[in-house]
Amino acid sequence: MSAVLNEQIKQASIGKSGQIRIRCPQCSHQRKKKSEKTMSLSIDGDAVLYNCWHCEVSGRVNKEIRSRIMPTSNTTTKSNATTNSNANNTNGSTKEINISEYKKTPPSSEYMRLFEDRKIDYEKLKHLVVLSGTKYYSRNNFNQPRESVGFPYVLGGMVNAIKWRSIKEKDFTQDGSAQTFWNIENVVEGKPIIIVEGEFDVCALYSAELDEHYNILSVPNGACLKVSSEVDRENDKKFKYLYHAKELLDKTERIVLAVDNDTAGENLKTELSRRLGRSKLWVVNWGEYKDANECLVNTSADHVRKIITDAKPMPMAGLHEASYYEDEYDNLYEEGKMVSYDTGLELPFELSKGLLMLSTGLPSEGKSSLVDQICINMAVNHGWKTNYMSFEKPPALHMCQLSQLYIGKPYFEGAVPRMSKEEAIQAKEFIQRHFTFQDYLSGSSATVKGIVERGQKAVASYGSDILVIDPWNFVQLESGDRLDTDAISMCLSELQQFAKASNTLVIVVCHPAKPADRSKKFIAGGMDVSGSMSFFAKSDIGFTVARNREENCVDVYCWKCRWNWLGDQGSTKLDFDVPTGRYKSHVNNYDWDIEEVDLDF
Repeated sequence: MSAVLNEQIKQASIGKSGQIRIRCPQCSHQRKKKSEKTMSLSIDGDAVLYNCWHCEVSGRVNKEIRSRIMPTSNTTTKSNATTNSNANNTNGSTKEINISEYKKTPPSSEYMRLFEDRKIDYEKLKHLVVLSGTKYYSRNNFNQPRESVGFPYVLGGMVNAIKWRSIKEKDFTQDGSAQTFWNIENVVEGKPIIIVEGEFDVCALYSAELDEHYNILSVPNGACLKVSSEVDRENDKKFKYLYHAKELLDKTERIVLAVDNDTAGENLKTELSRRLGRSKLWVVNWGEYKDANECLVNTSADHVRKIITDAKPMPMAGLHEASYYEDEYDNLYEEGKMVSYDTGLELPFELSKGLLMLSTGLPSEGKSSLVDQICINMAVNHGWKTNYMSFEKPPALHMCQLSQLYIGKPYFEGAVPRMSKEEAIQAKEFIQRHFTFQDYLSGSSATVKGIVERGQKAVASYGSDILVIDPWNFVQLESGDRLDTDAISMCLSELQQFAKASNTLVIVVCHPAKPADRSKKFIAGGMDVSGSMSFFAKSDIGFTVARNREENCVDVYCWKCRWNWLGDQGSTKLDFDVPTGRYKSHVNNYDWDIEEVDLDF
């Protein structure tokens, strides 16, 4: 067997085991079906048995990995730094690749031109080991050796893999299996780290002299086509290099992700952030360029250094710089405070979106009816839409009550003339435009998580502006081992987040705890709501509805209003019309002409 065939078979078997098939290096170029894989390789340890069923060439070769190398300088690879990150060789069977055998000849012109074309200053790569050699590649059927550049990977203080790239054709092959960051042997403890997506990007950043201030490392296996569903260290083979460098990464306070500016690079950022934690990560914006080397080719070393210096902290949910709110800040100066909306009643407060409002009062005092009136008024006057989670009211009966508030006449027959059929249809059409219902009686989840999920759907699909939960005591707490008061606090925080994220007014109707002394008149406040002090602490607006039997009216007490431009603590009196359930101002009657209402809200 010729030495060329021997070398070609050894190259094809690198990193492989068991049975594989390849194109026969001896006969495939002579056949019509040149791409047909007619040679079988049986790889067992260092021995490779081969057989081509077409030309019947067969035999055995021993795998030996030897390459002519050319280091970038006379300096040797540092090994002391690898103790920080590579001491844990989890494979145990990893074999050392000898890179000491090389011809002491100057780098070839092709080799040097590769770095010149990439605008990489070769003289500044003195701490890197970049190899020059000839390798066989599968694309040309292992027929002709190609001038190549190689990047040795160090694991456990020894070279265990070399990634090769042909200089002209941009083909790739690998000796061994790269399982660590490239350039890990040169790390200096205490320096921040830059992580890039390729070895030439490391060379580009060295050329820009960033190695003086940073440890510059490349991932061994490129980026990710997709983001994994979960992180499982036992099966996290693609990111094994992170676990080999765990001690180093844990000690490093600042890690700059300077990966490629494409979809795969974004996926890699996501995967790295899941494993390293966002708190220590910074991200680079290459702008119109794909990566560090392309940026260096098209701009300058100074520009590359500036981009690295201008890296921004990786965004974290709920954490932003002041500049994130710049537009809103400027808008408040130009247009004033947040927009407030009149309730249509003489109340001590106005409404705004993104808030959590609490309504309380003793049973049968009218707190739910006042919330319904407010929602109807907001629909009529401002076009707002409401999504109800009303545990005690079947949606059809609730619609009847809302139609009475809208028309101003009873829905059912009684002492007072009821609304006409035409008015009932008009009210129904108005309600259909402005109200949606979460139907508890048909099986809707009563947890805050379930209510919020359907509330989000109502916002997205129907444009809801208000979410009403009435009453709170029907909500199922997922307390687990926590006290109910802590579980309530977490639920209210979730409602606050929903209100702000979806720009929705959330109204919660709550019952107060029973008063200790029932012989005295009791006006419940926010601190009297049953279950937790958090009802008072976390609400933005809170009010109490109480019957005033002496004056035959209803008193409304506002005991909290977080923003003074929306209102203040105080009280007002409202009249209540029993046949229709309508509230109106105690002094100036509130009414509207339904003929003037725009039904196209």
